[in-house]
Amino acid sequence: MKMSLLPAVVALTMIVVSGCRERPRHKRAIIESDRQFAVAGESAEAVLALPQFDCSLENVRTVSNNSSHPGEIPNSWKVEKGETYEVSGFAINRAQASVPRAIRLVLIGKSVYSVAAETGVGRPDVAQYFASGSFLRAGYSSEVAFDDVPVGDYQVVVTQTEGSRALVCRTFQTISIR
Repeated sequence: MKMSLLPAVVALTMIVVSGCRERPRHKRAIIESDRQFAVAGESAEAVLALPQFDCSLENVRTVSNNSSHPGEIPNSWKVEKGETYEVSGFAINRAQASVPRAIRLVLIGKSVYSVAAETGVGRPDVAQYFASGSFLRAGYSSEVAFDDVPVGDYQVVVTQTEGSRALVCRTFQTISIR
């Protein structure tokens, strides 16, 4: 009798293990509220009129399966609600030969949404390209979710504060939220 249970136990184990490979879809990304994009207090015109600095948005990838999500057109990305994404790139202020400690990733559409991110990720390629050792830790990489942003297409910019002055970097990238 014990031998007749063995095939059933093996079959059940295989079903359970194979089901573990599939990640359940969540209605809301499991991430802290300060990592969710939220409505920003400024208008798109005010953000885009700020003095400029240099930055780049280089990758948008899901945390769950580490896959990049480029859009159909160059310089675009696709994201879905209910997922957590790692957004990465670099930010520098060439005029001051400095790296901002913190930046805000800003989405500009019908409304403006933002989330804070920190720099400090090693980027020797950026330091070499700009011939400045002060840019060695110019990278940023932040896990974020787009659950609180309405479906649509958004221009992506990066902002930083230098003293009491705000600066903007136009990434020339877009994100489509679905």
